[in-house]
Amino acid sequence: MKLIAGERMRGRCRRPVRVGAHVCYAAELAELRRCAPAVPVSYRRGDAADLAGLGAENDYDDAARRYGRERLDAGDALLVGEGGGRVVFTCWICFGQVELDCRRFLAGDPRLAFVYKVFVAPDARGKRIYPGAYAAMAALLAQRGTGRVMTAANAANAAANAAALRCGYRVAGRYRCLELCGLPVYVIGNRLLAEIGAR
Repeated sequence: MKLIAGERMRGRCRRPVRVGAHVCYAAELAELRRCAPAVPVSYRRGDAADLAGLGAENDYDDAARRYGRERLDAGDALLVGEGGGRVVFTCWICFGQVELDCRRFLAGDPRLAFVYKVFVAPDARGKRIYPGAYAAMAALLAQRGTGRVMTAANAANAAANAAALRCGYRVAGRYRCLELCGLPVYVIGNRLLAEIGAR
């Protein structure tokens, strides 16, 4: 088991501390389902201009865009899905580490990719847009030599957990975030640490 203390981040992120239990999922790249979405969607890698264009309808505000710029500078990938003349899907991918929370990462296997901050437009949900994104991700991940992919969801978010399973993930473990005197503390079990290849 590992305890990781985070920084006091009040005011730096829109949701600085996601207190509670989180379920982590893992899969080999070849195991992920790559079904076509039920509606026409075009996926591509996003850039700073795409990030600047994301607004409240995409669950982004100024703080989220600032964090996104930090992550682009750090080498993370933004994947954008467009349909009907608008952005209906976004997610982020980091490499060799897992995002536990805003600005809190845990280093792992360098061949690992971690998918986080997944967003599907509310009126586009239930149309296989998230599973459809993995076909677009496959080439990007293969280019980087990625063999394993992980993601996570709040344990209380039934829809997000069901979506991960539909994509072909299996449960890899859980971690908890506690807040002690304004300081976030992450409790991670040995099974999950092994899955991440934590260093």
